[in-house]
Amino acid sequence: MSTPNHSPQLHMLRPNLDDLPELAPPEGYWIRTYRSGDAANWALVLSESFEQEFSVDYFERQMKHDNAFRPERMFFAECAGGVAATASAWYQPRWGKETGYVHFVGTRPSHAGRRLGYWVSLATLHQFVREGRTCAQLQTDDFRLAAIKTYLRLGFRPRLVHENQRERWRAIFGKLGDLDSLERFAAILSGPVGGPLPEFPDEYDLSKLSIRRLWHPARTPKRGPGGGTIDALGDESLYKPSRLGTAGISLAEVKAAADEPFTLWFCGGPQALEAGTTVRFCVRGQRPFGDPPQLQSPGKPAFVELEGPAGVALEPLVLGFQVKDGALREGDVVQLHVGRQGGFRWTELAGRREFKVILDLYPDEPQVRLPEPVVTRILPLEPERLDVLLPGTPRADAALTAHVSARDRFDNRVPLTGAAAVDFDGQNHAVELIDGFGRVSLPAPRAVARARAAHPDVPGEFLSNPCVPSTNPIRSPQSAVHNLYVGDLHCHDFLSEAEGYPDQVYTWARDDKRLDFVSVSVQSHGHHENDKWTLVKHLNERFLDEGRFVTFLGFEWQHSHYGDKVVHYLGGDQPYLPVDDGRYSTPAKLYEALRGSDALVISHHPGYPLDLHVPGTDWSAVETDIDRLAELWSMHGSSEGYDPADRPLRSVDPQNSVLNVLKSGVRVGLVAGSDTHSARPGGSAREPLKYWGGLAAVWAESLTRRSLFEALWARRTYALTGARIVLEFSVNGSPMGAEIPPASEAEIVVEAHAPRDLAKVEILRNGEVLHTTSPGKPECRVELLDRPDASATTFYHCRITQDDGHLAVCSPVWVGQRVCVGDHHRPGPGGGGGASVSLRKPSRFLSSTSNWSGGPSNSSRETLPSPSRSRRRTKPPRPGGPSGGPNAAPLFAGCVATLCGYFERSLFGASDLSLAVPPRTQRT
Repeated sequence: MSTPNHSPQLHMLRPNLDDLPELAPPEGYWIRTYRSGDAANWALVLSESFEQEFSVDYFERQMKHDNAFRPERMFFAECAGGVAATASAWYQPRWGKETGYVHFVGTRPSHAGRRLGYWVSLATLHQFVREGRTCAQLQTDDFRLAAIKTYLRLGFRPRLVHENQRERWRAIFGKLGDLDSLERFAAILSGPVGGPLPEFPDEYDLSKLSIRRLWHPARTPKRGPGGGTIDALGDESLYKPSRLGTAGISLAEVKAAADEPFTLWFCGGPQALEAGTTVRFCVRGQRPFGDPPQLQSPGKPAFVELEGPAGVALEPLVLGFQVKDGALREGDVVQLHVGRQGGFRWTELAGRREFKVILDLYPDEPQVRLPEPVVTRILPLEPERLDVLLPGTPRADAALTAHVSARDRFDNRVPLTGAAAVDFDGQNHAVELIDGFGRVSLPAPRAVARARAAHPDVPGEFLSNPCVPSTNPIRSPQSAVHNLYVGDLHCHDFLSEAEGYPDQVYTWARDDKRLDFVSVSVQSHGHHENDKWTLVKHLNERFLDEGRFVTFLGFEWQHSHYGDKVVHYLGGDQPYLPVDDGRYSTPAKLYEALRGSDALVISHHPGYPLDLHVPGTDWSAVETDIDRLAELWSMHGSSEGYDPADRPLRSVDPQNSVLNVLKSGVRVGLVAGSDTHSARPGGSAREPLKYWGGLAAVWAESLTRRSLFEALWARRTYALTGARIVLEFSVNGSPMGAEIPPASEAEIVVEAHAPRDLAKVEILRNGEVLHTTSPGKPECRVELLDRPDASATTFYHCRITQDDGHLAVCSPVWVGQRVCVGDHHRPGPGGGGGASVSLRKPSRFLSSTSNWSGGPSNSSRETLPSPSRSRRRTKPPRPGGPSGGPNAAPLFAGCVATLCGYFERSLFGASDLSLAVPPRTQRT
């Protein structure tokens, strides 16, 4: 007796999501979404429903670690006796953003006959509507007749993906006795086979992006230093590198940005390289030495030609080759000619470039490499300018140091020697340049001052950034107790998909750019193991030199929907929290974990659309007691949202712009960073994307980790595109980043000092221009009185434009109380900051605390009352705060009472929803 062919699975489609019935589960049951502990409930329901074992481990692997997992997408029918049914509103990116996928529907047999499968499936369709999807798809089996009957009742219809499904569907309708459906779908069953849903480009296919965020504590061998891993962390084996051969390059040195073809060569050694062996010239980073080599177009730049010995068949790789037939023996030479036909343009960035020569000798064995790298040196061009850098706010009673360096047009340091002349505060000084560097001690300035420098070998005279001494009479008393520090909180090295050893990144920041602080944050690309994180922590501590140069330990948490976030720790020995670990796989989980530390988050390139390989920020998931700052500029461009022509991103979602989010009520401070992938904090002339990036300016008491961290958390920050503009901003005496009580008058003070003339100073109220002035000189002070609506929240901030287009934009000051939902409150530094605002979409409220259709709320949660039942609630600060312990001097002192109110359910457009209050969510 033959077995019926029930492969492939049946597909069903609901072509639209119009006119969905309201949720009305049977009496005694309610529908809710996922909450902690539901993995076991899910496994129980499906094990009984499918009559096969589903485990908690299966849930963790197949559901919770799926890119589509969100608590609000998993539904459970529940009664007083426990969970009875489940269904999930899943998303398969390859089917397009319009299509929702009804996933894993099951009902426990003891609850059969109550149509619970119908109600949980209907809940998924409502979720699709909330997410903006327009149709729904599911897969099922021929023998699941009760389920198919339910899906037909929900408006699904057959979708043929294989020829054999015509007769299978006819047989199913016969078994159901459903002649009406057989007649209704006759045209479909006799029509063409549609095949599976079309697959969309990888840009939206999150399932193909998992390599971007993998963590393997118990990893399989990664085989060595090729293929994107780090040679120092490759799997080790004993072999004789001396027998493998030698390699080299035709150019020992070359000028930056030169168009100069070159040849890489490999000469065989005593150990013959048999068929199957591959040899690669590996280099870290993204286009680290110039045009990307290619094998497709001979007439175009960087085309690679392979030349080898007679009798050996070789297959070219991009920068390497594989032995296909024969063997390479001692003395045999293979050459890779790069750009011989179409030319090759070298990178603009000077420095040492090295190729590791990696050999794959045997399958499934660790890779091996030659003992020495192949090295070429890229030389800087002629000096074009002098960089003169001064401390922004020097002490009034002590000498200061001016640092002078010679730079070419690509910002490479030129090894210039000889004396440069420095004029400062009416006095002339000489500084001797050695290898392009020089420094000179200058007397304390009497007022705002700039230095001018000249060198006989560099035409012109060059102006420094301004320095504003603490005795400046027009500085506000509050700002006078703080000093200005400038740094880069978003840098990468070769431990990420970038170039440069860690020490090169730190020394460029400290010595070349004279930054005060830096965070070299490892990315989530590729694999992370404890040995890599240990190296990150070690180098971070090695370069910490408080009072001179401060380092912050950090990593980039990268998610292809929620966005990329750079996590910064106060402490230098904190753990890495991988995004594919279920404990940290969503922003809410990440924030909850970070509340056990002194940590803050900066959202990176937030202005991109969501669900890209490099996405923007899902602001509906942001909780700003941890996610304190937003990055306005980086090498990606501008996410500010003020001027569409200013450094536009490759793709933009205006709704995700920082300015739009500020207008919506989210309270975040503003910074910028480089996101350098070229080992040059502050940005460079050659990044994977076309912009230089920016810098973060911070007003802090001292150049220490504690003081800077406190200032970052308090949002006493502003974003710079590069020019070191000194900007002070206050409202009613409170500095940028502050939240102050309601007031009928707002006294706004702006003071700016720039390296060049100021073209425009704009004061914005609630994101709209309130006042503009065009100073036409390097200094400006504006005092303005505004009368805000004391019954509403108003925020003010300032935007400075230099005459060359460089910008400074400060964190807002918020005037007025906040109405918040939720019980998490962490007071700001000095008791004046308060927990900040998080604005969530309606769908985000359907989280683990959501109850549908009249079910009893969890006893530990609170159901949204009407406004007449709103009440005040406060929560004291966590003991110790970021000071490191209850006995240390507290950085986050005091407890600020928070006014809490609640919103009508109709605000979310869900009259059949009973929403419990989600924790840690504040809203203006």
